Amino acid sequence: IEGEVAVAFKILPNGSLTEFQILKSLGYGLDEEAIRLLKQGPKWEMTDPIKGKETGVYLIEFKLKK
Repeated sequence: IEGEVAVAFKILPNGSLTEFQILKSLGYGLDEEAIRLLKQGPKWEMTDPIKGKETGVYLIEFKLKK
């Protein structure tokens, strides 16, 4: 399986992510893997931390080695 998973999420003031939503799915466990990668990745910075939660969208590409 190859392709992209698009994930929307909220960024909290501490840089952690929450409220994940799959916008483009590949299935076969790859949606869950995309969320796992985002959760275990580095903290995110908010553009305006005073506002509270911000929304982000990220595309994760899954590609087989040739």
